[in-house]
Amino acid sequence: MKKLLLSVFALFVSLNMSAQTKSAGGNSDGTGVSAGNAPVPQVNIAVTTPAKATLPFSESFESGNYDDWVNNGGTYSVTNAVSQDGSYSLTSSTQGSFVGLTRYFESGSQPTYASAYIRSGSTTASNAYFTMTGEARTGGESDVFFFYAKGNGPLTMIGDAANQNVSYNADQWYHIEVKNIDWTNKQFDYYVDGNLIQADMGFRGNTMNECYGIHVFNYTSGVTAYWDNIYVGVGESSGSTPATPDTLIATASSQSQIDLSWSGSSDKFRVLKKTGSSSSDETDGDVVYEGTNTSASATGLAANSTYFFTVFGMNTAGDAFSDSSKKAVASTDPEPDSTGTNGQAGFLAGEADSTNTFAGLGIEIKFTDPSDTDGYLDIRKIFSAPAAGSLPGSAEVAAGGSIVPAIMYELHFWKVTNNDLSSFVYEIIISLDGISGIGDPEQLCVFKRTNSGDAWTDAVASGVSIVYDSDRNALIISGLTSFSEFAIGSAGGDNPLPVELTSFSGTSTTAGVALNWKTASETDNAGFVLYRNGVKIASYQDATALKGQGTTSNATSYSFVDSDVELGESYTYKLTSVDNSGEIYEYSETVSVEIRETVESETKATEYALDQNYPNPFNPSTTIRFSLKEAGKVTFRVFDMLGREVYREVKQGQAGENPPIVFEGTKLNSGVYFYQINANGYSETKKMMLLK
Repeated sequence: MKKLLLSVFALFVSLNMSAQTKSAGGNSDGTGVSAGNAPVPQVNIAVTTPAKATLPFSESFESGNYDDWVNNGGTYSVTNAVSQDGSYSLTSSTQGSFVGLTRYFESGSQPTYASAYIRSGSTTASNAYFTMTGEARTGGESDVFFFYAKGNGPLTMIGDAANQNVSYNADQWYHIEVKNIDWTNKQFDYYVDGNLIQADMGFRGNTMNECYGIHVFNYTSGVTAYWDNIYVGVGESSGSTPATPDTLIATASSQSQIDLSWSGSSDKFRVLKKTGSSSSDETDGDVVYEGTNTSASATGLAANSTYFFTVFGMNTAGDAFSDSSKKAVASTDPEPDSTGTNGQAGFLAGEADSTNTFAGLGIEIKFTDPSDTDGYLDIRKIFSAPAAGSLPGSAEVAAGGSIVPAIMYELHFWKVTNNDLSSFVYEIIISLDGISGIGDPEQLCVFKRTNSGDAWTDAVASGVSIVYDSDRNALIISGLTSFSEFAIGSAGGDNPLPVELTSFSGTSTTAGVALNWKTASETDNAGFVLYRNGVKIASYQDATALKGQGTTSNATSYSFVDSDVELGESYTYKLTSVDNSGEIYEYSETVSVEIRETVESETKATEYALDQNYPNPFNPSTTIRFSLKEAGKVTFRVFDMLGREVYREVKQGQAGENPPIVFEGTKLNSGVYFYQINANGYSETKKMMLLK
C-alpha cells in the first residue's frame, strides 16, 4: 500500500513503449520491474500533481468535481443526490483503504481549525473517515487527528489517549470540528454539532509540526459515505457554522448609554443595534461591537429611547455567522422633564411574562400573551389634569361590583402609546403610593380612553379584571389588548382624591408681582407653598393667603403679592399644595413675569418669628426658618417627649430672616419632638414629628 504514494510525488512518470530508456530498477530491454518483479510496459504519459493548498482551504464540491484532490485508492464521485449545503457533496461506496482522496498543503502550514460534515449510511461498518496527517503517511501514528464513523455505532475521534465516542444515526449529517489546534503543546478541542466533546485532546502523533495533508476515505465496500463543506484554516471560516451565543443582556446605565454582556463558545461575536425591531440577520443593523470580548457598551444614544440588540456567533475570518442569535432590548434613561415623567420600554416578539417596571412613573407593564412583533411603548406620567372628557356611568372596582364615578384624580394621569407591537394581551399595575385622599383603595376604579378629549370609559371591559394588591399598594388591571390614557377615579366618600388647579397667572404691578390661581375643587388641602426661581418664598404655614380650604367641591380663588423684586429682572413662579398629612403635590404650571414697574418701597417691621418645620412629618431631615428683630446669639434646641434635650446648636443670628436650620433626625427614633429657639430674651417652641 505504501508503494501507491510514490506516484503522488512524481511530477512526471516516463513510461517508454520503445524501451529507449531504462527506468530506475528496470531491465535493459526497457521493461519495468514491479513489486513482484513482473514486467510492466512503460508509456510516455505526463502526470501532474495538483498544486498544494494554502490556508485557508475550503471545499464544498460545488464545482461538481474533486479535481484538486489526489485519489490514492477507491472510487469517489461528486453527487447532487445528497448534500448538506448547496447542491453537491462527495460520496464513495467502495473501499479506499487508509488513503482515499488526499489534499496536500504547502510546507509549513499550521492550521488552528479544521471541520467537515460527514454522513454514514451504516452504523455497523467503519467508513466516512476524516484525518489530518503531520507528515508523509508511512504509518498509523502520523496523524494530528483521526476521525471516522465506527462500525459499532459511535462517531470516533482518536488522539494520543482514549478514543472519544459519540453515538450517531445512519443517513444523518454531523458537523465535526477540531478547534484550537495547538502545534506547540500538540493538542486540540473536539466538537460534534457545536458541542464540546473533549478539550485539550492530544495529537495522535505527538511529533507533528505541520499539516502535511487531509484525507477522506471509505473503509468498507458497499457502505455509502458522504463528505461536504470541508474547511481548514486559522480560525473558523465559511467552512464551519459558528455556535449560537447562549445569552445576551442589555441594561441602561444613563440617558445615552446601554451596557451589554453576552456568553457563547464561538471564536468571535458581532453585536448589532436597531430601533423599532430586532436584526433579522448579521448585516441588519448598526454594528455595536465585533471581536472576542463578551461585553460592550452602546454609547451616544438618544435619551428615553428604545434599542433592540442582537448578537451572532462569528468566525475568526469574519465571513461566517451562527444560524441563530440571541436578542435583548433596553431603553435609555429619560431626561429631566418639568411637565411630567416619561419612559420607554421595548418588548421582543414572542416574549411573555416579563415585567417592565417604571419606578418614577408609578406603573408596571407585563405582557401575559406576547406580541407577534418587536416594538416598544412610550409611557408618560403627566402632572396636570387630563383634557376634558365625561366620566362613564358606572365602573367596576377592585372589591367587586361597580360604582357611579363622581370624581377623577387630576394631579396626574398616564398616557401609554404603542409602537409596532401587535396581537398581545397585557396587564398594567398602577401604584397608589403618594396619592392622598384614598381611604378604601378597593373602591377605586380605573378609566381609559384612546385619545385626549374623548369620553372616558371603564378600563374593566369584557375579559378584563381589576384587583387591589395590598402588598404593592397597587391596582392591577389584567386582560387589556390596547393602549391608551389611564386615570384613577372614585365615587367620592372614602376616596375624595386631592386638589384640581384650573389656572395660575402673574402680573407686574407697583406693589410687586401679583400672583393669582384658582382651584375647581379641593380635598384635604392644608395649603400652598410658593417658589420663586426654585427657592421657597412663602408657605401656608406663615401666610394666611396661602391656607387651603380643606375639602370643598366649590371653586376657590387665591392671590399673593411678591414685593421683594427688582425692576428689569425676570422671575419664574411655581406652586405646590400640601395636604393635612404632609403629602406634597407638584403642579406643572409655571408663571414667568418681567418686572416693568418700580415697586414702591415700604418699611417692613422685623419681628421675632419661628416657622413650622417643613416637611412635617419628616425623614430624615427637615428645614426650620426663623427671623430676629435684632442681631444676637441664637440657641436652637430639640427635646423628646420626656423633655430630654437631644440636640443643641448655638450660632450668631442676624436681624431679619436668617439662613434656615436643617435638622437631621438620622440617629433618632420615630416620634414627636419639640424644637425651641432662644435669642435676646425671645423664646418659642413648636412640635414636629419624625416618621421613619
